[in-house]
Amino acid sequence: MSYDYLNTNIYKSAAHAYRNSLPTALTFAFILLVLEVVTPIFGLKSSMTFVGEMFLEIGMAFAVHTFILTGVSNSWKDLILVKNEAYSYKPFMWKSFAFLVMFFLVMAIIGVLTFMLGTFLVVDKKELYLGLAAILFVIIGLPLIGILFTIYGTVLPATVAEVDSSFPAAFRRSKGLFWFTFGRLAYGPTLFTVGSLIIIVVLGRSNIPVNVYGESGELGIVGTVIAFIIYAFRMFGLALMATVLCKTYFKSVALSEQPT
Repeated sequence: MSYDYLNTNIYKSAAHAYRNSLPTALTFAFILLVLEVVTPIFGLKSSMTFVGEMFLEIGMAFAVHTFILTGVSNSWKDLILVKNEAYSYKPFMWKSFAFLVMFFLVMAIIGVLTFMLGTFLVVDKKELYLGLAAILFVIIGLPLIGILFTIYGTVLPATVAEVDSSFPAAFRRSKGLFWFTFGRLAYGPTLFTVGSLIIIVVLGRSNIPVNVYGESGELGIVGTVIAFIIYAFRMFGLALMATVLCKTYFKSVALSEQPT
């Protein structure tokens, strides 16, 4: 590891890894853009596009993890075709699915709490339910997801490093590093994502298109360009997440090598 990821600011570290994974990031951003364009044309279901987006995001996360831990830049073709066997891509995907299950469990909890609280407050409008769900997600969902990644997140870099990538091993690595990881997840990928969403909302309220299709259903050039930029930023958010988890992994290794 020639670049000091452990002791460098997470945004600088993520930018360094992102820059070296830029062909993959831009290719995946373009594919996400194409998915948005063709979904209404071919009548694709949202679940189908979600699966495509999920695989692309896992591929991007793997690319950044691999570059930070090994210095190897993966070909986007290998990632899409799942051909890269050198650095545990398939195990990385399966471990990523485990985190996806955790995310859905958190969302299920938010859904149940929203229904219970909405019933108690006699909420009878869909918009109010959505607002209540958003509030509960921010104050309960995000912290829960952050805690799960703080405790078990090093499963992903450990998989790429081809060491013990079990969840119990990740739990052991997290000891003494909770606030080191949780804080960086908060002001790294979480802050970046929330900030990006705020910008998107502001652009939308300013009548600046942020989707490829306008209100009347026509394909717009400005909206397409902005949508592509948004997807590229989305890839950077994944780079931030990967950087934080790799930092925690490096920190745990450094601590384990200290004499007792």
